Formats: sequence, C-alpha cells, structure tokens
Amino acid sequence: FLTEEPTSGFTADFVYNTPAGLEAGVVALYSFQRSMWENLSNNGSNAIIIDAKDDLTIARGGEISNYGRMFQGTTPENSFVHTDFWRLYYRILDRSNAIIAAAEKIQGMDEAQRTKVLAEAKFFRANSVFILYKLFNNIYVTTQPTTPENALTIINDKTPEAEIYKLINADLTFAIANLPWTTIEFGRITQGTARHVKAEVALWQG
Repeated sequence: FLTEEPTSGFTADFVYNTPAGLEAGVVALYSFQRSMWENLSNNGSNAIIIDAKDDLTIARGGEISNYGRMFQGTTPENSFVHTDFWRLYYRILDRSNAIIAAAEKIQGMDEAQRTKVLAEAKFFRANSVFILYKLFNNIYVTTQPTTPENALTIINDKTPEAEIYKLINADLTFAIANLPWTTIEFGRITQGTARHVKAEVALWQG
C-alpha cells in the first residue's frame, strides 16, 4: 500500500488542526458561495431564471421559455433550486460547522485570529440556514459537523422555526460584534454585511 503525502493540496488534518488551515477553510467557504454562479451549473439555468422572469417578453423556445411562462423555476420540484441550492447551502452549513467546532477547541491559536475565523464561519452558517429556510421551510439544522461515524444518523426531524431563528440570530450577533466595518481584503465579509442579513431576517420574522 502507498502512503499518501499530498504536496499540492490541503488535507483535512491540516485544515481542522492548524490556525493556517482554519483560515484556508474559511476562504473555501467564500469559494463555495461563489461556485454556483461562477460555474453556471445545470446548463446555466441558475442564470436563466433571473433573466427570464419578464412581464413584457417571453422567449419562443428552449428551457428559457419555460421560465418566462412560469412553467419552470417556480417550485423546488420543477427547478434547479432543489439540486443546486439545497446541495450548495447544506455543504456550506456543514463545512461552517466543522470550522467552528475546530476553531473553538484548537490550542495555540491567537485569540484575534480565532475570533475572526469564528465570526466569518458563523456568518456563512447563518446565511446558509436562512437561505435554506426561505426556500424550503421544511429543513433540518444541526451545528454538529458530519463525520464518517455519524453520516448516516445525524439527520433528525424538522427543526422548529424558533430554533432556526435562534441559531441564525445568535450567529449574526456574534459576527456583528466581531467583524470590522471595513477590510483591506476585497470581498471579505464585514460587519455591514452581517447587519444587512440580520435586517432581512428581522423582516422575515415580522
């Protein structure tokens, strides 16, 4: 048997057990968040759905005509929503859980660095849960990372609405308290971003 020694990528041991690895893990969350829009998966239908909802014009044929006539993209059952959005945001949720759990217990990490990692990861967790709840309502949410040992048993019953909002608001409150207003790293989550999402959550809560 060969002993693998990766030289061109990150291992899970590096990501979840070193400060530098946790920072790389947070950067990966940004990559996940952008991936659907960059790759235009499902033959680009996630871009089409934005362009086709026009009350003045309807394309004559092809998939885009179905969107324009409201025959497709209106429910999770007849759209890319149930595949792309469901998989993407549960993936971000799970990886955020893993980063948060690792950052909370890792030894020898600078506290300012730890807080920044936690604040960004908690923002991504809150945002992902919020999007899943808005789109599907009937969701199960956990803060426990998926592992090979629990992969087949971690899913439980539908999470009550009150618990969903409790987690979202707690994560966003932490992010607001610990993220700066500005950043020299273009594209990074800031306090303003967290406040914006928390305002949207408040609107959904009435």
